Amino acid sequence: MDLQITKDAHSMLSNESKYVYELIKKYHNYFSRQDKKYGNYVKILKIITLSLAMSSTIVLGLRTVIDINLQVSIGLVLSSIITFITAIASYFNLEKYWMRNIAIHIELNLLRDNYIYDAEAGKLDDFRTEYYRNELDKIQKRNMIQTQKGHN
Repeated sequence: MDLQITKDAHSMLSNESKYVYELIKKYHNYFSRQDKKYGNYVKILKIITLSLAMSSTIVLGLRTVIDINLQVSIGLVLSSIITFITAIASYFNLEKYWMRNIAIHIELNLLRDNYIYDAEAGKLDDFRTEYYRNELDKIQKRNMIQTQKGHN
């Protein structure tokens, strides 16, 4: 369950504070989805690779059941698929993106929770609102720089 600002506290916020809160929620939702998406990609690729490696080992161990030429052919096909999946996962470095999104997601959780605490406690003045806006900008800029480095 995500924390939310109560209606009473929300109605007391300035327009700028409401805007910053909506940005925090928007970024949090985005990185939450990214975290799940990349996590699923990584898990699926690892399960497929593990399953194919296991199948290859089983096929190569069935000497009395399968003809040796067929065994070798199936083993080579499975090994080439494993190599291809491993190369794709390494090239796109999905685990790195997943970990980066987890870190940003956690950072946004903390920012959101602190913002809600300040809003509920009536501590959100122009200075605090600007602080949260600057923190969001830092997160976005850092993400853009990391994304650019990943594409070079």
